[in-house]
Amino acid sequence: YWNAWDSAAKAKVVERLRSHEKGYNLLTLNKQPIYPDITQDMQADLIESGELKIISFRKLQIITSMWADENREEAKNPKYQELLALNKKDMSEAKEANEYRVIQ
Repeated sequence: YWNAWDSAAKAKVVERLRSHEKGYNLLTLNKQPIYPDITQDMQADLIESGELKIISFRKLQIITSMWADENREEAKNPKYQELLALNKKDMSEAKEANEYRVIQ
């Protein structure tokens, strides 16, 4: 079940990015882009290549992301580090295993 859910969720995220849905960006902090130079198409490419993981907080109805390699240059950005800390906090506070999904 979860493999199918993950595949469908990933496909939908990529579709929304590729269709250039206004305001749709997985790399934001407080609704502001962390990396203004990373376009929606670039985010979709990074997801498809496995460099960017999707995090879906089902109860919170939030979709965000994290770098697969925390040592890459972009992952050192202070705003990204703040986003990552918030994501990890939300994941650690999840009461049930299916409250969030990390999709690769």
